[in-house]
Amino acid sequence: MADQPRVTQDLLKLERYWEQSSRMGANTPSQLESKKAIQVYQADNLYSELDQVATMIHGMVASGQYRYSDFLILTRHLDAYNNILEPVFSLQAIPYFKDIQKSMVDHPLVELLGSLFDIYDPARHRNYQYDDVMRFLKSELVIPQVDGHPMAIADYREAVSRTENLVLKNNYQGSRWTQDEDWQYVWVADDDEGTVITDQDKEITQQINVIRHLVKDTLPKFYRQLAKARTNRDAASVLYRFLTEAGVVDQLQAWRDAAVDDNHINRSNQIEQVWRMFCSLLDESVAIIGDKPFVAADFWALIYAGFEGADYSQIPSTLDQVTVSESGMVQMNNHKVTFIIGANDDNMPARTVNENLFGDDDVAQLQQNLSDDQYLNDSSDAQMAFEPYLNYLAFMTPCEKLIFTYTGQTNDETSVQLSPYVQRIATHFGLKVNHYPAIPTSDQPIDLYVGTKRGTLHHLIQVIQAAYRDDPTAPTLSTAWRFIFSALENDSELNQLTNRLLESIAYKNDPKPLTPDIVTGLYGDKLDVSISQLQSFYENPYEYFLKYGLRLQERQKFELSSASTGTFFHEALDRIFKEVHEQQIDLTTLSDQDIEDLVAENVQKMITNPDNYQYVILASSNRMKYLTSQLQATIQEMIRVMRDQQTATPMRPRTTEKVFGQPSGDNLKGLSFELPNNRQVNVRGRIDRIDSMTVGDKRYFGIVDYKSGNKLFDYTEAYTGISMQLLTYLDVLKHNLLELSPDDPDASLAGALYLHIINSKLKTVDIQKKLDLKKPCWISTNIRGF
Repeated sequence: MADQPRVTQDLLKLERYWEQSSRMGANTPSQLESKKAIQVYQADNLYSELDQVATMIHGMVASGQYRYSDFLILTRHLDAYNNILEPVFSLQAIPYFKDIQKSMVDHPLVELLGSLFDIYDPARHRNYQYDDVMRFLKSELVIPQVDGHPMAIADYREAVSRTENLVLKNNYQGSRWTQDEDWQYVWVADDDEGTVITDQDKEITQQINVIRHLVKDTLPKFYRQLAKARTNRDAASVLYRFLTEAGVVDQLQAWRDAAVDDNHINRSNQIEQVWRMFCSLLDESVAIIGDKPFVAADFWALIYAGFEGADYSQIPSTLDQVTVSESGMVQMNNHKVTFIIGANDDNMPARTVNENLFGDDDVAQLQQNLSDDQYLNDSSDAQMAFEPYLNYLAFMTPCEKLIFTYTGQTNDETSVQLSPYVQRIATHFGLKVNHYPAIPTSDQPIDLYVGTKRGTLHHLIQVIQAAYRDDPTAPTLSTAWRFIFSALENDSELNQLTNRLLESIAYKNDPKPLTPDIVTGLYGDKLDVSISQLQSFYENPYEYFLKYGLRLQERQKFELSSASTGTFFHEALDRIFKEVHEQQIDLTTLSDQDIEDLVAENVQKMITNPDNYQYVILASSNRMKYLTSQLQATIQEMIRVMRDQQTATPMRPRTTEKVFGQPSGDNLKGLSFELPNNRQVNVRGRIDRIDSMTVGDKRYFGIVDYKSGNKLFDYTEAYTGISMQLLTYLDVLKHNLLELSPDDPDASLAGALYLHIINSKLKTVDIQKKLDLKKPCWISTNIRGF
């Protein structure tokens, strides 16, 4: 029995040829007894390559001559196929075992431990940072209790997501997490009578505070106990006790039991292994440095280093499954068929790049001065010289068939060619490179496209789509594909899915108007909109549908956006003009210093107002304080410009930030439009500034709209509906002239203007020409309109 070779005669011929060709000697001519012993296939892409391999495996197993355990799939680097292994093999119902070492460092337990040592450091100024707390929460190993039971995982994830949104919006950190007062999802100022907190808002607030209390009630106690630890032994005891009391151990056990119930044996083994590794690392730390003083950073660095060097022990979950591995690993020689995928010139031979400190020449020189028990890593040349032997071991893993597959390009669309190793073998034995396109044609042999029912249906739809493109009126299929179509259409399991997919072939995604019922459900019979909303509809109807129909919103973040900057400008100018009116101050009489003091006083009130949380960001950092000074300088510049403008015109601000279309207070009447089918559109909004003047015996009113950009009124844009603000404000003003001027029924409109809010910069050329330095400011802030 010892004299009987393990492999077939054809593979022995391959072995002899490879030995001869690698020694650069003369090659003995030979022919394969079976052309199926060694095969070469080319695919169009990685998915098609793996799909064809899976289909071949399925077909050979279906023949009854092979079992799944008879197959081995090898490649030099499995990373390129990681994302498609599961979907392809699931589609073909092939059980597989990925024999690749996986590090423990990415396990949720390691993330949890790392976050515990990162969230709080008594020597650090800022603690409970967003990233660290979210790592702790998203490990899902510490779950809050609800009515004595762990919170449902779906509810927990929703609560964490809502908490994350609020944290990003308000930049909650540090003592905010441990404060006694609950967080509020919707903040309402004491003087705000318009905002109503709904039941949904209250429910979200409750969800958020469940998560906040989890952090508040769990972590500070742990850090107080950890602070009392004097030695590493004490710290290890505190850490282990915390994991037990916080429910981490119970959660890991629940994960393991769930994995076993779902027949995910590998996952359950990984959970057990990572916990055993943690206990082992903790025991070894105590045994080696247990009596040394405890330093949190050093203690965790030691534990983390242990996890970095630890890999899971992989054990196949079943006996009969395909093995997927890398060619650089030691393989068992009990496989009948080996597929070497990715057999291109980038992997066979593998390209070796020396990224070490010493180059190959340096290594050669240093090696001469080392003793026998000292050595350095092999040079790139030495590693390349090992490639033929490494691939020889892969070639000899099967005992019956060796099949090479490759694609013409990699994931990053880099062009590659067939491996020179495989090309040599194909040339020597006269092998043909078989090419099966990713999308089969009607006359293409179907053997590499027929696998499981679901897998075959995928290719059938591709064939029908191609036939439909060729002749939409009467698409034709080959006899083989017509038979497959008939079988799947009459299959009790897949007939509904088959017919549904067939309907998609002639489907065209043509936009259609929403039905009246859907429109009413989304917007109601009465539409209360601002002019900005109407403009957004004419600019982009789909965006309007998403924002105001489906009510989708972008996640709010703690940042100074252009919108919040505009709000700051509007409120600051509103405060200043209200104070000017209350104190009956003539703006033209104020000096530059008076304006500077007036602006500084009002800006300071805005920032320090405890009921106005939207400006907290302006005092959150030194950078934000600098930006605040720039915003304040812009307001000062604009008040100076307005003062100078008033010296040239009798027009004076009458009121600012005037609301219209809202029923409460002394607001102006809005615009209302009756539509067919008892529907109504009410336009509401806010006018930045209303000016007035009296010429002779007649009073005139005008509109001033603040803009952060240099906006010009365009009649075409107004006609098409994307620039309607000034016209709408004038219409509102026209309908409210009697309310604004009850003593003058003949009051008229003066016009509507844009005012550019900007801190003008002087140009060097203006200074060199000794021009009036106020003139550039006038030009850049010049009011424009009609």
